[in-house]
Amino acid sequence: MEKKPLSLILVMVLILGAIFMAGCDEIIDDDPMADPRDKFTGTWQTSETSTLYPQPTTFSVKVELDVNTAQIRLYNIYQLGQNTYAYAIVTGNSFTIPEQDVENMVIEGFAEMKNDNLIEIEYTVNDGADLDQVIGEMNRSLPASPSPQLALEGTELFHYRSI
Repeated sequence: MEKKPLSLILVMVLILGAIFMAGCDEIIDDDPMADPRDKFTGTWQTSETSTLYPQPTTFSVKVELDVNTAQIRLYNIYQLGQNTYAYAIVTGNSFTIPEQDVENMVIEGFAEMKNDNLIEIEYTVNDGADLDQVIGEMNRSLPASPSPQLALEGTELFHYRSI
């Protein structure tokens, strides 16, 4: 008779565990032979604020694989241009931007993928005169096509950095 309550408790624990696991964000990584950098590649709509530019800025960052098998390239980081990139080292669901010189600025930072479409990023930029601390989100889902009215007002929607 004592086995019934123990079995009931075990079943309850298993059910609660399954419910808990179902609620977690999951980053798809089904193929253990896949390149762990692939999940970061693509064009990301990036929104940032920083100590020098407190108004939110929104721009695209393109992420490509680097020839080094542990690295990716972040094109247009800090809005430095579509042909300018910083490299980052991928580890699991995050990447580190090691200290490096990009367009006469020292950039370094860290980012973590929260789900397949969202990366949280923090980095610093030092141009020799000022240190800018940047925080932001990179979103793979591009916004829907704007309405004609919104397109006319587009210049008011985004604040662009002038460096």
